[in-house]
Amino acid sequence: MLFKAIVCPSCQSTDIVKHGPSGEGKKRYRCRNTECKRCTFILNYT
Repeated sequence: MLFKAIVCPSCQSTDIVKHGPSGEGKKRYRCRNTECKRCTFILNYT
């Protein structure tokens, strides 16, 4: 099994949790860093 660390694109934190699918069905993640300006993100927007 391969482990890929997910990093917040805004603050580079690794304190990330899954946040359910987006409207298009893509995996969405939430940064748990309280100082991060960007709450949720998708790894591949394409």
